[in-house]
Formats: sequence, C-alpha cells, structure tokens
Amino acid sequence: LAIDAVGGGATERLGRIVANGGLVLTYGCASGEAFRIDYSDMMFRDVRLRGMLTPRAVERLGPRGEAAMREEILDTIASGILCADIAGVYGFDQAATALRHAAATGTDRQGK
Repeated sequence: LAIDAVGGGATERLGRIVANGGLVLTYGCASGEAFRIDYSDMMFRDVRLRGMLTPRAVERLGPRGEAAMREEILDTIASGILCADIAGVYGFDQAATALRHAAATGTDRQGK
C-alpha cells in the first residue's frame, strides 16, 4: 500500500515502488496534476490506483461505525502512541521566517 496526497509524478513514483499487486490510494491532489500510474506497472505488475474521500468513507461506516472509529482514534491519541513533533512556533510578525522554516526539508526541519 502506498498513500498519496500529491498526484502527478508523485503518484507515478509510488506506483513504481509499491509491491506487485499493490495499491496506490490517493486522497488529495496537492500538485494539481492528474493522477497517473505507468502502463507497465498497471498491466504487468497489477498495480492499482484508487481514490478516497474521507467523508464518503465515513458515511459508509454508518453512525455506529463512525462512533466506534472516533472512540478508537481518541483512545489512540490519549495513549500517547500518536505524537507530532513541533518544528517551531512563530508569531504573526515572524511569518517570513516561519515560511522559510516550513520550506526546509530533512534535518533542517524536524516535525510539523
């Protein structure tokens, strides 16, 4: 399974590296480019591309399923398993610095 929120060439790269018979699940299109999977990956390696919208997926769960999912998510958060490192906190007057930091990659920016 590969999960994509970018589209375009990123989707294609994920299709290239996912295992034979794998699935590329896309839930966003940050690049604005069409989703694409290489012909040879689809035909010879059985790589599949599927789109998912969260509201539609939650709707399929029904009210009980949605409640159970929310409870599980809240329990997971409360347990401390999920955490997101914070890369920095900036005031509005530091917007330019914050944007430069947000654009950094690798060891220059750890966290969200």
